[in-house]
Amino acid sequence: MTALSGGPDSTALALLAEHYARQRNIRHQAVIVDHGLRHESAIEASRVAARMQDFGIDTVIRRVDATPPTGGIQNWARDHRYAILSSLARKKNAALLVAHHKADQAETVFMRLSRGSGLGGLGGMQVARYLADIPVLRPLLEWGPQELIAVCRDFGCAFECDPSNHDDRFERVKVRQTLAALNENGQNFAAGLVRLSRAARMICQEVDDALRDQLELPKLFAEGYATVSLTALRRLPDVLWRRVVGEMVLAVGGGDHLPSQAAFSRLLRGGLLPAVAYLGPAFAALISGSFIVETIFQVPGMGQHFVNAATTRDEFLLLGLSLFFGFLIVVMNLLADLLTGLLDPRVRHKGGTD
Repeated sequence: MTALSGGPDSTALALLAEHYARQRNIRHQAVIVDHGLRHESAIEASRVAARMQDFGIDTVIRRVDATPPTGGIQNWARDHRYAILSSLARKKNAALLVAHHKADQAETVFMRLSRGSGLGGLGGMQVARYLADIPVLRPLLEWGPQELIAVCRDFGCAFECDPSNHDDRFERVKVRQTLAALNENGQNFAAGLVRLSRAARMICQEVDDALRDQLELPKLFAEGYATVSLTALRRLPDVLWRRVVGEMVLAVGGGDHLPSQAAFSRLLRGGLLPAVAYLGPAFAALISGSFIVETIFQVPGMGQHFVNAATTRDEFLLLGLSLFFGFLIVVMNLLADLLTGLLDPRVRHKGGTD
């Protein structure tokens, strides 16, 4: 199944995929996702679908049924697009083909380089990855944009030009313009970024191969979680165990690259939340309900005073101890809530973790 926008890249991919499918007698379908961000998008989607039908390509249109936000439109569109595409691919038990090419790879590496990404991030987009349980393939990563335009011309197929590709309000467009300016000065900067991504992927592959020799592979479960031996992880240097855990995160949640250092910090802090939520009330219970421990170990404490006050009917002491125990539980729960807010930004900004 091919994700089709109607531009030269996805049009070339749809044509090549259809040619490949017919040779091997397998079914191929192109899917157009209309985000509804432009007034003419519906007409454009219908025009692209009719064009593909003329070439014998089964094409369907799906529209995003949501109101676009005022900011972060590209991320919003990407999330909804992949949600629709992955849902259709899951129903058809199909792999999803997307038309990222060599120039897209250079832009991606440049953006990650500017953000200080690690080696995994500098590897750029992968030829094959999983989006949850859906295989996502990028067969055109070694193709240049002009080569894909030539494919469309060879097939005699027209294509659309998306005006948003020239809108410098978007980060990727700014990066594209920057790389074009660098290339005009005689520096093939984009090609260098692509070579950098290849080298980074090769190093990561060598590291992964070495890890497989030293570490039992993590186990991935259909319920949506993965496990690995903690004993084996403890023997690894920080950079390697972070890579193993990052690969597990990718396998479970999908994504293009390993989590960043900042994401790892948030992940590890999040793992402390259940312990903090439990230890606050548990500490209060330890002090207020320690009569059995005090009796066994013959240690004087508040539990003994509470029992003595009950047996002697000392109402004032009972009332004082009850108030103190209640105050202690409230304070410990308050401290647990404050620590939860420090560990999880969602609690501070949204008032909850949902």
